[in-house]
Amino acid sequence: MQRWGCAFLGLLLGVVLTVVVVLALRPPAPLPPRPSGTPAWPDLTLCVSETYLNRALEAELRQGGYEPVQGAVLDLKPEQMLLATLHVQFSILGVDVPVDVLASCRLEVAAGKLRVQILSIQVGGLSVPTEQLPESVRAAFGNVEGSIDQQVRGMLTSAGLDLIGAATTEDQLILLCAAQ
Repeated sequence: MQRWGCAFLGLLLGVVLTVVVVLALRPPAPLPPRPSGTPAWPDLTLCVSETYLNRALEAELRQGGYEPVQGAVLDLKPEQMLLATLHVQFSILGVDVPVDVLASCRLEVAAGKLRVQILSIQVGGLSVPTEQLPESVRAAFGNVEGSIDQQVRGMLTSAGLDLIGAATTEDQLILLCAAQ
């Protein structure tokens, strides 16, 4: 009886060793090809805090070229929304008048550039059509948009990334990027 047990154990061990050898010598399956074009999911997602954006904007304003803007605060909202408050000082008949300009904006990405689309403007609490704002205020909004886009694209380009989308939460700007 022991003889049959040893034979059975030897046969079982031989089968197991044969399976192990066959599996070990089998070539590995090839890796799937890398999809081309725009990825369904971003290669990299960057989260930028609202605090950082405000510090960067403050530093940009200190460099000058944004007259009559004296200060600004960005307030991120969900669904790609942004509230920008500009503290502006106008000179009316030689008297300096401080006014807050509140812009409700939507962030969007077009052709790899971060764009700020102004949806509505309030000056001193009153709604004002964008085209009735003084040219200096419209130019300041354009400069702020250009500055934000330049900083974002400069950072991404140096890392070999393209901007493919953007999203916002209450306190973060989320940049969706693809490798170049």
